[in-house]
Amino acid sequence: MTKGDIMQIYKIINGIDRIDSKIFFELSSGLAAPGHSQKLVKQHARFGIRLSVFSQRVVDDWNLLPAEIIESRAIQFGTIVMI
Repeated sequence: MTKGDIMQIYKIINGIDRIDSKIFFELSSGLAAPGHSQKLVKQHARFGIRLSVFSQRVVDDWNLLPAEIIESRAIQFGTIVMI
């Protein structure tokens, strides 16, 4: 996942891009899930080609990001530093 992917997910989920986030992602409703509050649900993919679609390939990496990055204002301003 690239810095651009992180910023794009953030903009979609938070309504900055004016795209209905439900088209791309489903937010996890699990309150007990560790980590940040914007975890995404990975949809089942029946065909291998679907796994390379943006809305599928970024979910696992997004969910592994620490809350400090997801909730950081640095994402809003595009200044996040990839480690």
